[in-house]
Amino acid sequence: MAFYASNAMLRFEDPQMLVVDPVALIVGNVKWYVTWLYYSIMNLRRQGKPDHPAPGQAQGQSLLYTRPCKPIHVSNQFDRVIRRKGGSNFMIAIDELERYLQQRTEEDAFSGVVLITQGSSQLFAGAYGYASRSWKVPNSLDMRFDSASVTKLFTSVAILQLIDQGLFAFDTRVIDFLGLQGTAISHDVNVYHLLTHTSGIADDAEEENGEDYADVWKTRSNYSVIETVDFLPQFAYKTANFPPGQGCRYCNCSYVLLGLLIEKVSGLSYRDYVRQHIFIPAGMIHSDFFRMDIVNEHVAEGCDPVHDEQGNILVWKKNIYSYPPIGSPDGGAHVTADDLDRFLRKVKAGALLSPHMTSAFFTPQVMHHVQKEWKHMYGYGIEFGVDDTGSTMFAEKEGHNAGVSAVIRHYPEQDINVVILANIINGAWEPRKMIHGLLIM
Repeated sequence: MAFYASNAMLRFEDPQMLVVDPVALIVGNVKWYVTWLYYSIMNLRRQGKPDHPAPGQAQGQSLLYTRPCKPIHVSNQFDRVIRRKGGSNFMIAIDELERYLQQRTEEDAFSGVVLITQGSSQLFAGAYGYASRSWKVPNSLDMRFDSASVTKLFTSVAILQLIDQGLFAFDTRVIDFLGLQGTAISHDVNVYHLLTHTSGIADDAEEENGEDYADVWKTRSNYSVIETVDFLPQFAYKTANFPPGQGCRYCNCSYVLLGLLIEKVSGLSYRDYVRQHIFIPAGMIHSDFFRMDIVNEHVAEGCDPVHDEQGNILVWKKNIYSYPPIGSPDGGAHVTADDLDRFLRKVKAGALLSPHMTSAFFTPQVMHHVQKEWKHMYGYGIEFGVDDTGSTMFAEKEGHNAGVSAVIRHYPEQDINVVILANIINGAWEPRKMIHGLLIM
């Protein structure tokens, strides 16, 4: 099966896994150049029509070939054969994935970047759609995206670092520690409960009940919530959902309390702590917390389509009033796909935590729900798909807001990371499902 390097940046590090057919190589390259010529002609024909680009496509720019690339042909049953740790193989169809992502982009269902790595090898990387729809600026692999709730991974690792240092423990009761007596939060809530979403405390938006986080800001200015403590009035006096430890319910605001713990014991703001103790040691040189009302280079702008009754897109709505303007302990850090991949690999390698805490981070803790393919369990900020034998199929964290969806998924058996960052709500979910199918077929 032939495939051609376009937005997908492919690198092959084990020559024994590739078999090159010289005849097929010539045929494949001829096909590539014919395709390139076709899209070049189409681009020329589109010139002079600035107001009517194809859906999801920048004017005068082919979505399939947005940067110089070298045609590649590999003769094999599948595009990429990857060695499992146990010695068996599984396959990833690179050209199939590329076509799928291009189609999703043309349908205005995806805008963002996709990165797949195995160890130090990059298996796939592609950028699609627009970083700015207003100015038709295309996304690129070095673009920084709002990571939404994936930020909780940074909060979790920060908490585990502080536990490593003996500054508090999993069973530390947070209300007395933070001086939040008089709120509706139970005195029995401890650090473990907050990390694993078992505290039972009320959330500012009960998303498991279908509430929309963007609705919170219809009665309160999102630009009034800048510091971690600013979130407290939104949840601290609401009735709890259940007693601590007697249920499992996703709760954003539990990570707000964890952020307050980080600030109290470190003497730093949450964002400064993450910059100094997570981003720098992990080598995440492009990641940071950016305000939406300040111009920042290489930051993708989030927006979502507004449809009419027939499903046609009427306008694109920006997310500038849909959540606080800068990231916080429960979400909103900006990352590149490469930085996020590097972060999880640094954690796994023990660069950020002690061996004991590294093991704990990658261990499922509590059951959230059961679905057909796996049991969905929560850990310390990270979530797990666990099979019937108790083995971890994958560990992941996802997040979404208006104009944002993001996920990083780690397959431990194959040592594969999948990173999807999108500047459109719900853009990441179908590609994640499709990639999962390719990896486990």
